[in-house]
Amino acid sequence: EFSYEDRDFIKSQVDNGSILLLSHFGGWSVTNCKILSDNIINIVMKEVILSSIKKIENSINSPLKNINIIDQSLNPIEVSIKIANAISNKEAIAFMADRAVDKKFSEEFEFLGKKAPFNTNPFKVSYKTKTPIVVIFVINVGLQNYFIKSKEIKMDFDLDENNAITNSLSEYVKSLEEVVKKYPSQWFNLYNFWER
Repeated sequence: EFSYEDRDFIKSQVDNGSILLLSHFGGWSVTNCKILSDNIINIVMKEVILSSIKKIENSINSPLKNINIIDQSLNPIEVSIKIANAISNKEAIAFMADRAVDKKFSEEFEFLGKKAPFNTNPFKVSYKTKTPIVVIFVINVGLQNYFIKSKEIKMDFDLDENNAITNSLSEYVKSLEEVVKKYPSQWFNLYNFWER
């Protein structure tokens, strides 16, 4: 069961091809916005799955027909072209913003009292393509019951790229910190987040 802070806002963002910022928090993987929109959602992620597991995954008839994976472990030019094509087709693009997979696409911010690296990639894509950004948190509020909180992250296109990205990413980090403080047991990390 899903309830929404603003269902119409999320629907319009998915329908019109926004960048969706997800985090390793709550039940991010249980919703795919299919119940809101038939628009394609491209999830940009690094697929590091054993080939035997991938074979099983591919054999399952998935009801998630509107989900497409853009695998970051592919050639970077190929990944960029797939993202650009999705944006030009007004499809939604989903990134995990709380993990910096590549150091050259990361920036450090204070998070829960210590500096931690965050993913600048979705913000760079937004700046270059002028695509709106929406942060989405899927909060578990009971057995198979989720509340979906959302917020638009503003990008100031009048600023130079670095300052615009820093400002928007800072807003995202503050939003993540607020929700983690409120629901600490729903933040999932299986690696050294602060790199210490």
